[in-house]
Amino acid sequence: MLLSLRHNHRPLPETSDITLHHMRSLRKKLVKDGNYPKQCIAIMTKMLQKIYDEQLTTASPGNVWYVRHFSVQHPDKPDRVRVVLDCANKVKGTSLNDLLMKEPDMMNSLLGVLVNFTGDLFAYTGDINTMLYQVRVPEHQRDYLSFFWWKNSFEEEPKVWRMAIHQAGACSSPSIANFALKQTASDFGNGFWEGARDTVANNFYVDCLIAEDREDALLVNVLEVKELCKKG
Repeated sequence: MLLSLRHNHRPLPETSDITLHHMRSLRKKLVKDGNYPKQCIAIMTKMLQKIYDEQLTTASPGNVWYVRHFSVQHPDKPDRVRVVLDCANKVKGTSLNDLLMKEPDMMNSLLGVLVNFTGDLFAYTGDINTMLYQVRVPEHQRDYLSFFWWKNSFEEEPKVWRMAIHQAGACSSPSIANFALKQTASDFGNGFWEGARDTVANNFYVDCLIAEDREDALLVNVLEVKELCKKG
């Protein structure tokens, strides 16, 4: 799905030099002994293999944005590291988020989701694994999500890569991801049970909440929700 770029955004500043300087500072932290750098390297390697495209083309000035990134750890889950693009970081007074429109709130009402979840005997909860990573950015827009990382060794200069998916740090991503979920229900839902279509469209609030008055109906709903999401 398209990045929601403003049509009248100013020409992009040169961001490669300052972002590359940030990466050289990051390298000093990562080469130190410790579990955190190892986790960061492992998650980046895994993500590069599965999600990202190497940028092989040369982008002309004004059509590429190099985003710096950082890693965060959940205080209750120290063994899990998440890599975040810093889309709010400003270069010469402009950030990538300044170029993006903040889309309408497409999140379901929490109260509505909870009301639908109560009153039945059988319940199920789940979520979409790394939901934003399931929503791809068109190839012609990926230069706006360029970044530096090392391909083989920290002894080398970092290579240029670009994101193929929407990012948690981008202000437009939550709305786009929720729109993609609802569009999946609309585009592919006709071949599925009505309860599964309604769940995908209306019963997600980050996590998915499903409730039915019969166990067999709950199992059907769960299985069909998984299959419907695969279609999108």
